[in-house]
Amino acid sequence: MTRLRIIGASFVLLVAVPILAQISQEPVDLDGIYRIKDEGLNRSQVMETLSYLTDVYGPRLTGSPQIKAAAEWTKKKLMEWELANVNLESWGPFGRGWSNERFNARAVSPDTSFPLIAYPKAWTPGTDGAVASVVSVTTEQLGTRTEAGSRELALHRDAIGERLDAMGGELARVHELVGTMQRERALQHGELVQGLRETVRTTGELATTTQALREALASPKARGQWGERMADDVLRAAGLLEGVNYRKQTAIAGGTIPDITFLLPRDLLLHMDVKF
Repeated sequence: MTRLRIIGASFVLLVAVPILAQISQEPVDLDGIYRIKDEGLNRSQVMETLSYLTDVYGPRLTGSPQIKAAAEWTKKKLMEWELANVNLESWGPFGRGWSNERFNARAVSPDTSFPLIAYPKAWTPGTDGAVASVVSVTTEQLGTRTEAGSRELALHRDAIGERLDAMGGELARVHELVGTMQRERALQHGELVQGLRETVRTTGELATTTQALREALASPKARGQWGERMADDVLRAAGLLEGVNYRKQTAIAGGTIPDITFLLPRDLLLHMDVKF
């Protein structure tokens, strides 16, 4: 086995030495390398090409006029660079293309009208004139956001409760430790005792503050105020205006006062109460 290994290694060396000698003797075209580096560093067209394909002809969907124009521009540019046999080849079948020719969305009411920042989803069918369904869509989105906000607030409330419980346990242990230290060193360290008393007082104030915070979270009134604040943020995010799209704390028939009353088309009203 050892003799076979020696013979194999010798054969590899015999084959490799002529190849290495040939590689070391191959001439290097330094002038050609310099011209390539000079072209890339001083006359590069990378940013111009990228701008055409992203800003002038993009973004673009498969089968759209924009992607056809981008392909034609690319073919023309490659032919300018003297590449041979530059052709456009079709593939598929894919189906119909799609492009957005015109889109406009506005929020309208008997008293006001303002534009909305919105874009149609790709391959959305065209409409035969204006479509008046913005109110129902906004109501659906508002309900979804309100539900998501309620879930998030519930999670925060549970997390705060857990932290308050943990803080209460830590405060109790600190209070007990401070009391023990105070009893052991009261006779020998007067200044230390005074400092520990101050610590006990601060700990008691922190415990009182913690209890007040717990009671505030448990108060229906405080939770209602928090819910109203959350509803205001959601309504503003949806682009709704108070007095135009909705009213707050307005009595209705029967003496009930809902938190929010939405003003819908055809004098319809939608009442909503918010809670945390």
